[in-house]
Amino acid sequence: MKYHFIIIEHNSYEFLKQFINSISNLPNTKITIFDNNSNYNVRNKFQDNIEVITSNENLGYGKAVNIVGRKSNSEYLFICNSDLIFLDDTFEKIDNFINENPKVELFGIQQLFPSKTLQYSYGVTPSIKELLSQLFFIQQIERRVKISNKVKKVDYIDGAFIIIKNSVFNKINGFDEDYFFYSEDADLCYRAKKQKIYSYFIPYITIIHYRGASSQANMLNKINAELFINGRKLFIQKHHSKTYENIYFQLFKLNTNFAILFNIIVYKLFKNNKNLTKIENNKLLLSLL
Repeated sequence: MKYHFIIIEHNSYEFLKQFINSISNLPNTKITIFDNNSNYNVRNKFQDNIEVITSNENLGYGKAVNIVGRKSNSEYLFICNSDLIFLDDTFEKIDNFINENPKVELFGIQQLFPSKTLQYSYGVTPSIKELLSQLFFIQQIERRVKISNKVKKVDYIDGAFIIIKNSVFNKINGFDEDYFFYSEDADLCYRAKKQKIYSYFIPYITIIHYRGASSQANMLNKINAELFINGRKLFIQKHHSKTYENIYFQLFKLNTNFAILFNIIVYKLFKNNKNLTKIENNKLLLSLL
């Protein structure tokens, strides 16, 4: 099979069922579900032609992908969250893009909320530059505005849906398994870039992502907040000096405090409860630093 879907599942059966229904009849594809210790019997829920690998513990995202990816014989790996849906033209456009751009070996596409509004689909490598782009609202604007339909080079592809050539995946030794969840996608693309393998974002190919079906998307859950902070700390420690780390997290605190102040002002003006959630999120992050 040319394409291998690697789907990491943890307690999101209804979403996974929709995703499988949207890809089950695609040509030249293999589907593997890695069950990261879900609270139901995944193997009993799906057809015999779908491979299910079960773990008795939650191994984290990257390690689960590696177990499947390192044994795959397919030319391309589609690394997937379980809360996705392929639209009618998603696969056809991906297949056409790959056939027309054989030198693009690592890429992602535009993720959409079910309402079809744009969603975070790529990011800036965790760095001082990234924090400065947040401080001046550059990154926030880019995430919400579809500036162009042109393919562009980006720092990293959001881990919910990554397409990577199998040979590249093996060349960079897959995901770094020191990450449990969060920042493993940035690390994968960063290590690929160091070997002159660049990440590309394809804005005109779209996919639905329910974002947060298998985690607390609002991050009020302390466990997920800790995973986020620990992922950032691990990335900075792996790729930068101690001095850089100290500067990074001082700037991170500044950004977070500014975000709290900004959302307080916006809430007072517009009374949007989403701003209250953002305030609590940022306070939780600060408490963990």
